[in-house]
Amino acid sequence: MDYLVLFLAVLLPVAMVDVARGRLTPGVMEAVSGFTGAFVLGVIVFHMLPEAYGGTHSAAWVGGCVLAGLLLQTVLEFFSRGIDHGHTHSRSASHGEDRAHAADGSLTIGMFVSLFLHTFLESTPIVAGDAHGHGHLHEVAAGGSLSPLLVSIALHTIPMAIVLYMMLLRTVKSRTRAWLLMILFALSGPLGILAGAHWSFIHRYYYAALAVVVGILLHVSSVMMSDCQIGVHGRLRKLGVIVLGFAAAAWIAL
Repeated sequence: MDYLVLFLAVLLPVAMVDVARGRLTPGVMEAVSGFTGAFVLGVIVFHMLPEAYGGTHSAAWVGGCVLAGLLLQTVLEFFSRGIDHGHTHSRSASHGEDRAHAADGSLTIGMFVSLFLHTFLESTPIVAGDAHGHGHLHEVAAGGSLSPLLVSIALHTIPMAIVLYMMLLRTVKSRTRAWLLMILFALSGPLGILAGAHWSFIHRYYYAALAVVVGILLHVSSVMMSDCQIGVHGRLRKLGVIVLGFAAAAWIAL
């Protein structure tokens, strides 16, 4: 179930882009990004941080792991140019070739690898969390269950997948090749879950691994939420989107 959720979290938005054909306006993307950022931040506050600090490690150790996650995401963003939170930062390109690619909206190998690593790493604690019995799971209609961490990763993957696919279309000039690359990217989350299930140190140091993921998601969610600009007269709408994201996080995490 977990593998399928993360796989479809990439491919369903890609299919939606093909079906929408230009109807995904910047305003819609900003609203999705703002809601997702607020939801992930809410899950961090309501669920992930209390769980990490309630484990076997000292508070200082957990705090250090959170900072390590923040630094790791900062390094990954040097290459991803902000795609991991649903848009690009062309101003952050540091080399001539990267600047040219960022400016024309095309994709570099470094961007793709960085996004793959980002999704892979943040998915590794999912199975270990279930094994530790700290999922605080909510039953879903299909009779299975979803953990707050899994839902957070899946949701924040949606705007990332949309932006990545649109950049691939501009880069490879072929919808078929773009789809093949998106299928490859869709494997990053399931591979992260698989690796986390078989790496014994993830289970042994679960709370430290969770704290690192908290740092990664804290960076991403705060940027997604703060970058949600829904027009000069849309401040109330932005506030509503953020409150809705917090409410959804509280519902699934508490």
